[in-house]
Amino acid sequence: MYKTALIEPVRTAEVTTHPGTETVPAVTVLQGEISANLRRHAEDARGAFAPNTERALRADVAIFTGWCAHANHQALPASPETVAAFIDTMAARKAPATVRRYVSSVATFHRAAGVANPCDAPAIKLALKRMHRELGRAAAGRAAER
Repeated sequence: MYKTALIEPVRTAEVTTHPGTETVPAVTVLQGEISANLRRHAEDARGAFAPNTERALRADVAIFTGWCAHANHQALPASPETVAAFIDTMAARKAPATVRRYVSSVATFHRAAGVANPCDAPAIKLALKRMHRELGRAAAGRAAER
């Protein structure tokens, strides 16, 4: 479901895997674990989602990771500040429902990777509230009902 090539962690700290052995960059350990988690999730999820849902998840994750690469932010694991900045940028270009779908896809991507989900942070809830206040979510909903 997800392409592991989209993962490019930028941290370069080192970890020792066992006492008395060589240290390896933490990025290598993290990237390998994330890639394995994503592959496992893709296998486990095979057939669980409709084809259109899978296409939307892939497209949304590609948009997020592309934006992160362009903005020089780490996509996975992303920080809440990165996702909030993504929301603010996308809110200027996309409909609120589309931005909410992007956030849902980013959360799914992080859960599948087995890393902390930045979308659970208060900063994300506030960024979404800010978007709705600026774009008038309630007003748009009322207009659609008429």
